[in-house]
Amino acid sequence: MSRRSQAACDACRVRKIRCDSDDRPAGQPCSRCLISELECKFTYKRKKRKPNVTLRQDAKLPDSAPALIEEILSSPDSYIPPSDPATVRDIILSLARYARSIQSTISRNGIIGGDSTLGRIPSSSPQQDSSPPTEFSSSEDESLSDGDGNSETFNQLSLGHSKARHFGKSSNFRFMHSALGLAKENQSLNLELDLARFRRPQYWGTEIWDLQPDPSPIYTFPEIDLLWVLIRDYFHYMGPYIPILHRQTFENGVIHGWHRIDQNFGAIVLAVCAIAARFTDDPRVLLQDTKLAAGWQYFRQIRLVRSNFVEPASIFELQMYCLACVYLHHTNMADSTWTIVGLALRLAFDRGMHRLKVGNGRTAESELCIRVFWLLRGFDIAQGMTLGRMAAVSSDDFDLDEPVECDDEFWEKAGSTEAFTQPVGKISTLCFFTRYNKLMEIAGSVQKIIYGIKPPGSSSSQTSPVERIRQKVMEHDSALNDWLASLPNHLRWDPHQPNETWLIQAVILHITFVSVISSTLHNCNWLDVCPSQYVRTSHLQTGSNSTNY
Repeated sequence: MSRRSQAACDACRVRKIRCDSDDRPAGQPCSRCLISELECKFTYKRKKRKPNVTLRQDAKLPDSAPALIEEILSSPDSYIPPSDPATVRDIILSLARYARSIQSTISRNGIIGGDSTLGRIPSSSPQQDSSPPTEFSSSEDESLSDGDGNSETFNQLSLGHSKARHFGKSSNFRFMHSALGLAKENQSLNLELDLARFRRPQYWGTEIWDLQPDPSPIYTFPEIDLLWVLIRDYFHYMGPYIPILHRQTFENGVIHGWHRIDQNFGAIVLAVCAIAARFTDDPRVLLQDTKLAAGWQYFRQIRLVRSNFVEPASIFELQMYCLACVYLHHTNMADSTWTIVGLALRLAFDRGMHRLKVGNGRTAESELCIRVFWLLRGFDIAQGMTLGRMAAVSSDDFDLDEPVECDDEFWEKAGSTEAFTQPVGKISTLCFFTRYNKLMEIAGSVQKIIYGIKPPGSSSSQTSPVERIRQKVMEHDSALNDWLASLPNHLRWDPHQPNETWLIQAVILHITFVSVISSTLHNCNWLDVCPSQYVRTSHLQTGSNSTNY
């Protein structure tokens, strides 16, 4: 380990913290590197100052400013600002104009911030930019959109936080909303004045709590060439099977630098890099000399839990939780995904995703919300099967639409073809996702009805527990066989399937099917109940052993 007097090590220099290497014994790493188990190196060399090219004020900002930003952020520790005051002034003006143009775009399109939109998605087309915010419509929410001004009354009851939250029929907010509506019908009611008379400021404001937003983290992304390799690998190896992201929207956001502006989108980019690091041989993705640590230097930068939940979660935040579950599932911290899924589901319910009905107004934003909820639902059931725990959400708790079977490239309107229209004769990769969701719903029912502590109908049933279990096992066994029979041809088990994506999708479905039947439905504890049912999947198990999957 090389040492150099009066200098910070590379790790402390990147973190911009004081390094105590000079106070440590010779040959010993600094205390921070010792705690973090990092190699304490001194490879930084101050670069000679290079002449800076003055940016002309009439230069095109979209071309010059992003390039300047990339130059500064690519090596923030070694970047040396020019000494010429005129050059510095031109740089500041260029960055200021670029920031103003971004601010104007955000204000015009509602991409980041504001309470009217669920997602904060950088659009990939002007048509998407101008689309209205997604509306969460359901029979439960009709009372708030009756057009008589009651929704405005309801908003005045807010404590000053975001209005984009869901309140069920039994909530106190709904009760107050109905009561005020009746009062307005029977007498003249000036709600603003009346509430002002009785409202106690100490209970209606958040100023006393001094809630401050979390400081934006400083992310370290991969080099630009490695970044795009990881993005490509992620969508190749993960996209067809876990459809968390819309590829065109995601890549458009990276191109426009949203990962350096929005911390939630930046966390998504880091999570994508962490997952894809397992599929590349590039040594830059390794924190240590082991493939097991691939991508950890990206994932560990992500802040999984914020300091408060005053504001509802964005779609980016929920996508980040899904990606975190995917990454952690392949580590020795896989059981921690149970907690992450539970938190993410609560945040999704807070936004009303569980009641999302899009009708004919399907948008990129609404479709991503639907995907995220169904993914979290599947993670919830799968973790419950692994850990022997009940799912956090029951099928009775949501009624949102199913994902549309349409590939990412057909989300936008093209000529006379409407948006979200899969070409006739072209099989969508999302066909796998919808079938997987149906299978997980059966698995969730098995968990609840057969393994539940107090299964539905168990207290009032006149039959014996063994007979009741026998009947329920047969019902679910029939449902699983119906599901298997309903699979389209390209998802049926065929070890000679030439299409690699379809083959892997079929493998995932049939392995999950076998797991639900053998490990969950026909568990060894119930073999004496339905002994003949256990051998149904032997042909699937034999077939799966004949492949490398």
